[in-house]
Amino acid sequence: MASFKGYDLVVAGSGFAGSMATLNFLEECKKQHKSGRVALVEVGKDGERCGASRWTMAYLRLDKNLDFGQVSNGLADEEYCHKLQKEAGVTAHYLEDHGVKFVHHDETNVLLEFKTGQHFVFPEGGGKAIISKLFEQIREFDNCDIYWETEAIRLMTDDAGAIRGLKVRKNDGLLHDLLAPNVVLACGGFEGNQEMLARYIGRNTHALPLIAPGLKQLRRRQTDINARVLSTNDVPIPGLWAAGEMTGLFYNEYPPATSCLRSMAFGRLAGLEIAKNQGKPQGTASEKAIPSERRIDDNMSMDQAALPAEVKASA
Repeated sequence: MASFKGYDLVVAGSGFAGSMATLNFLEECKKQHKSGRVALVEVGKDGERCGASRWTMAYLRLDKNLDFGQVSNGLADEEYCHKLQKEAGVTAHYLEDHGVKFVHHDETNVLLEFKTGQHFVFPEGGGKAIISKLFEQIREFDNCDIYWETEAIRLMTDDAGAIRGLKVRKNDGLLHDLLAPNVVLACGGFEGNQEMLARYIGRNTHALPLIAPGLKQLRRRQTDINARVLSTNDVPIPGLWAAGEMTGLFYNEYPPATSCLRSMAFGRLAGLEIAKNQGKPQGTASEKAIPSERRIDDNMSMDQAALPAEVKASA
């Protein structure tokens, strides 16, 4: 039988979206004098550059005032894009407040595709510097457990379909249950997986360049403007959140310098929303909040919905 441990939040993936969700949850709980506990799950090893966030230069579509330009030319969800436009600058200033130093660049040789006055920014040290600064803050909290070399296997739900936690496989080779009323999926996309590109986008897709005009990104997990995962008729699934590349967004041509900002902005929003609503009803059958420590019930049958192969804890 799998071992278990109770939390208020489990985050799968330690990249931009996962790290921002984790840190903002911890900070907001502290601000509101709540004792929220979080588990951060990462399939990579401690000290490795696991996930794409640690490798990217993290070019950001921001002007000299760290304001954000228009994206997608109306070809994506308008409400979502307006939310991103509003939150991008807030997110950038949040990073500065947490020790990230930005390089401001005025481009004089190439006409940029976005309206920021031929300007963009990027962090000193690239994406790895952002993750390092976020982790410095995360490690200061004793109510956060970081699980390295741990793979997300499947979501756990109760009979009513509300999230109950995440089943993982740790580096001992065994399955463990991380019980929580909230799970944030921040596991990245599948652009580097040739088999999945062929299955979900089309044959020979893997042969296209990494940035390809006209390549449509799947909206892999549909979310609302608060990063809640939506089910039938755009109804949020209680306790299930997602942010980053695994959510998809853009159609037609990919708008440059947006993916890192989007991952961080909506990861931040997810962490804040979960902390603010901690202890409130999540749509459970009884309409009463069930603290993570009490979601262990021998009489509660559990529907374990298998995650698709791409939903692994690799940021």
